[in-house]
Amino acid sequence: MRIDVPQATLDDLARRLEAARWPEAYALDGGERAGRLDRIGELLDRWRGGYDWREHEARINEYEQELVNGMHVLRAGRGPRLVLMNGWPSTTAEYLPALPLLGDFEVWIVSRHGYGFSEHRLDEPGDDEHAALQVGHALGDGRYAAHGDDFGGSVLSRLALQRPEQVAALHVCEWLEELDAPDLTADEREYVDGVNLWREEERGYGHVQANRPMTLGLALGDSPLGVLAWIADKWLSWSDPECPLDGDLILTTATIYWITRTLAPSMRAYAADAPPPHGKVPVPTGITAGKEDRPPPPREWIERAYADVRDVRALERGGHFWAAETPEQFAQRIKTFLAEHAQL
Repeated sequence: MRIDVPQATLDDLARRLEAARWPEAYALDGGERAGRLDRIGELLDRWRGGYDWREHEARINEYEQELVNGMHVLRAGRGPRLVLMNGWPSTTAEYLPALPLLGDFEVWIVSRHGYGFSEHRLDEPGDDEHAALQVGHALGDGRYAAHGDDFGGSVLSRLALQRPEQVAALHVCEWLEELDAPDLTADEREYVDGVNLWREEERGYGHVQANRPMTLGLALGDSPLGVLAWIADKWLSWSDPECPLDGDLILTTATIYWITRTLAPSMRAYAADAPPPHGKVPVPTGITAGKEDRPPPPREWIERAYADVRDVRALERGGHFWAAETPEQFAQRIKTFLAEHAQL
């Protein structure tokens, strides 16, 4: 499989970008930052002229790719298998900066249905439990280690529950949890308060995506500027300001969502209620919380959902898009954790 976006699709995108309407002035009543909006405007200008999709398409095509069980799988390297899975609003491209640094493994980057170049399959449930079943089918037999970000962490955690004999070790930057759990310790209550504050300040998008995903999808699906603004806001606000992101990576992410028409399908998980996990994840598990993400959880909180917690830590540098922000640190953390805790 090779990605080869029709030129007509790119020409249509260029016309829409040229016709995009930027506001004459900002109304910042909701607390948004003018600097962040200015940055989105700069990205729009770059998207209109200077950004070359074909260059980034060729970079993706340097790696082996195929559709397995309708999921886009990108493979690189040789060695024990390491599965990477992104969440929202991200794509396979998030891992490209770190991929050359993971040469000790055969890396499989798996996109769930509705993301990137995977099939949409809107007739199937969109929750993480079903996604884990489908990922398991795509991965087939054999043992592998796994790392997940955002929804990828939830999906791979559920996969480890379903197939513990195959998941040699698990590392995630988003974990299974129940914020209404009873009998909380003081540290856990402080953590829950921090998460609730983060949700109040940052997760308005999630409420809309859970309650009006198709309405929002109709609006954004007809406007590349809308796609860019919706996605770039998250990339800019959830990343570490001390680790400047490559603007072209954000544009590659926006372009993938646009050309594959996956912004609405990718939001389905927000509207889907996955069944609660059955038991604790039994495999060796490591947890890393991003600097600009939710507050790091106390160990006893993680142990409510994971039976074999080996390491819990918070990043000093790097945020939600860790692999793209500090790829060297990301690769070193994954390799060190797996060397110590995975039997592959």
